[in-house]
Amino acid sequence: MNPMQLYALNDAQRFPSFSGEPSEADRPSTLFYADFKVAEAYGEKAVKDTFKNCGDLTTRDWKEVAELSVVLNHLLWEAYYAKNKPLAKLYDKLWREVDGLCHSWTDEERVSYYFNLTD
Repeated sequence: MNPMQLYALNDAQRFPSFSGEPSEADRPSTLFYADFKVAEAYGEKAVKDTFKNCGDLTTRDWKEVAELSVVLNHLLWEAYYAKNKPLAKLYDKLWREVDGLCHSWTDEERVSYYFNLTD
């Protein structure tokens, strides 16, 4: 599949873990998944650049940061099952960075949201 086609896909096709059409609350609010899938076609450097382009995660909307954590974890397992060890290691490193940030949150609303999202 041409990575650029990801932007034209519906949510269920872009996010295989969804069964059917997701509710508005479950629908991703970002295109992180598609952005990283496009970057994968250009190699690990492009994946790193895409992560850098996410900006300062400490100032970004915390719900988007939580979603980024889920996306990176999903991509980590996709790379692992595709036996792409270097890409899986890269996604693991990026996911651990974002997950660590999420675990440092002390606000109850954020913590609850993150753990419900990743449960």
